[in-house]
Amino acid sequence: MSKFISIPVNSGDCFFLEGDITSGKVSVLVDAGQGLVDKTDIDEYLYHNLKISRLDIIIVTHNDRDHSGGIKKILNNNNITKKEVYLPALWFDRVDDAIARPREFFRELLDDISSLKDKEISYSDEECSVIDKEGEEFEDMKPLNDVDESQYEETSVHEGISLHRKTARALHIYKCKSCRQRLISNKKLSKKKLSALNEALGALSEIIEIYSLALEKNLDIRWFDYDKTSDLQGNLSSIDLLTSNPIVRPVNSKYIQVPKIRKHRAYYYIHVNRLNRRSLVFIHRGNGGDVLFCADSLLHFKLPSSSNLLATAPHHGRAANDVALKKLMNTNHFPKVVFVRNSHNMSDGKKISKYFVKRVKSGYKYCDRCFDTNSGNLIRSPQVIKLELVAGAWNVDYTVFQCCCS
Repeated sequence: MSKFISIPVNSGDCFFLEGDITSGKVSVLVDAGQGLVDKTDIDEYLYHNLKISRLDIIIVTHNDRDHSGGIKKILNNNNITKKEVYLPALWFDRVDDAIARPREFFRELLDDISSLKDKEISYSDEECSVIDKEGEEFEDMKPLNDVDESQYEETSVHEGISLHRKTARALHIYKCKSCRQRLISNKKLSKKKLSALNEALGALSEIIEIYSLALEKNLDIRWFDYDKTSDLQGNLSSIDLLTSNPIVRPVNSKYIQVPKIRKHRAYYYIHVNRLNRRSLVFIHRGNGGDVLFCADSLLHFKLPSSSNLLATAPHHGRAANDVALKKLMNTNHFPKVVFVRNSHNMSDGKKISKYFVKRVKSGYKYCDRCFDTNSGNLIRSPQVIKLELVAGAWNVDYTVFQCCCS
């Protein structure tokens, strides 16, 4: 039997899954957005309110804070036992450099952003983006120029002083306002470039904190390399916890034991990790029903068909991701789909897809919060959404209300 819970963090996605494999029950947490749940930290809410004391797998789909912001608290909570963390392989590329030589990495990032023109920086939703000369956002961005390897000699985070101290030092430089001001004192940055720098440093800090905590807690890190051609048959046999019938399989990525070191430029490294379209997508194959964790993806790749699918609404059910919603509404591949939507934040109301509101039938969608999409006003308070797969049907807990977004 598969059990699914959507947890209404203040901002973003947080999903819990428990299912059966050959060796027994396995529990999975997919993302943990930022903020409180009913005035309680996410880790304490999991442990005390939901009575979850074990997470075999923690998946971080990408490093936007509305997906990764609560992961650090969960990793730090010793009441919850943890085994494995699934991370985007792109994180691995420059994380050692960013931790071991933070000033050099900061200056490289600063040079990258300084070299851009204001018209090359745009804002889409809450994140800064680099755009090319035709105005299209890069998908396969080329590095701005080669990295000077000489300034990063012997930068392994595993050498010398402790990882904890190195991480603390690096984060102080990236987060401390006075440190930032000293490092950029000889640069004249426009308002756009300064915003891009602050966004990049915030995103970088998320990567560093989660990666270093996973190492400190001696968790097994599993790396998944974004790949739109993934055939769902990637070699998972080397993952101890997984068997020939794993609890989740990657849909748009492949598991790799040792990520490639590409040494992309600093801003490219951070930016490409923030692209929503590169969010990791996973599927759980249950007994008579499946769960598709869509994150913020546009689902621009082949999807596995399912006759009974529970899907997390792509990018919080926003209009910008209608293409993904419409793909999931294809009855040839998905004759029955139940959507669960978590909100990005309290200002989500006017951004929710009219397609989601009008075309997805009542009884086939559930929201952590419901809004009037015209006024943007909240019309239903946050709720925990619980579903269980019983005899091939998704049974909704009696406490859960259907979506009433209008």
